[in-house]
Amino acid sequence: MVSHELPERLRRFVADARWKDTAHVAPHQYIHRNWGDEGLFLDLLHLIRGQGSYQGYKYGRRWTYFDIDEWTYWTMGAPESITIIINRRRKEQM
Repeated sequence: MVSHELPERLRRFVADARWKDTAHVAPHQYIHRNWGDEGLFLDLLHLIRGQGSYQGYKYGRRWTYFDIDEWTYWTMGAPESITIIINRRRKEQM
């Protein structure tokens, strides 16, 4: 698993984003496409899908994961036009 470097604009985006915590379900965080800069959301989406480090299976589905620093990011695999969520979880929780 490779940890990637983020362009500074995306580093600021993930640092400043309003991540919603889902500790009561499978512990992870997510952001919604409408909660901030949609262009940066899509840039992060493209990075995750285009340069994802590895694939894994959860809940019977295959996901592409992208590691950045201490976080692993993924999306639910819907077409870009209807993708509204980007997820992340600390690497040690994967």
